[in-house]
Amino acid sequence: MAFVTDKTELKPGLILFRRGDVDHRMWYCRMKMPKADRYKTVSLKTTDIDVARERAFDQDADIRFRIKHDVPVFNHPFREVGREYLLTQEARAKRGEISAARPRKLRAVVEGALDKYVGSTQV
Repeated sequence: MAFVTDKTELKPGLILFRRGDVDHRMWYCRMKMPKADRYKTVSLKTTDIDVARERAFDQDADIRFRIKHDVPVFNHPFREVGREYLLTQEARAKRGEISAARPRKLRAVVEGALDKYVGSTQV
């Protein structure tokens, strides 16, 4: 199954798409960052294509404003994302969905090698 489905290019560098790996039919947009080899992907939180188009252009305008005024576009460090992930895995272990050993193994990876390599990278 393809990750990106129903892909539409609204303008160069701005893509509207749905994800094939989830059960919902929400729209997402992906924006190419100017002068960088990075993309910003945002959930548009709608299933309506017309609303999604409008929100995608709003997101694009927001990104351009942030870049123009030196406001950070990526402001969530990987370290924080890793901590949130570990908390959800620990909650799953308490509910019995996964083994109790699984969060411990994940913690070793996330707080060890991954944190040292990409911990401060903004996502």
